[in-house]
Amino acid sequence: MIPEQVLKKVTGLAVAILLLTAVHHVYGAVIYHSHWRLHTVFVALPAMLVLWQLHRMLLQRDRLWVRRIYMMLIWIIPVLLIGLYEGVYNHLLKDILYYAGISPEAFDRMFPPPLYEKPNDLLFEVTGVLQAVLYFPLQFVLLSRIKRWKIA
Repeated sequence: MIPEQVLKKVTGLAVAILLLTAVHHVYGAVIYHSHWRLHTVFVALPAMLVLWQLHRMLLQRDRLWVRRIYMMLIWIIPVLLIGLYEGVYNHLLKDILYYAGISPEAFDRMFPPPLYEKPNDLLFEVTGVLQAVLYFPLQFVLLSRIKRWKIA
């Protein structure tokens, strides 16, 4: 069983990551004229709705199968795909390496254009890094509680 306050914290952080990534990618699609970035919105928003419904189901009656689906959804989309890959790698690491002065060749190998943009828009980079900022507390809560939740 997931304690209610922990469930609310996990769901809140996950929903925040999903909303933030939707805003971030819509903004990126507009400023970089790259409509392909909008695909993330079509993953993030439905995932958020499913996650919210699973959250409500767990509050009403904690069932093992619901808990498993909830945890899989949290781990796959907000944690791995968005938090770790999009937030930590695509933005936090990219910005650190860029401002640390990595060679342009190495930078382009790690972050090949046109898929990646060099940091040139403050709002885009801040919203990207914020995905990583939200990832760390979410990952901490999940890792510190996983054995107690008995999802296996």
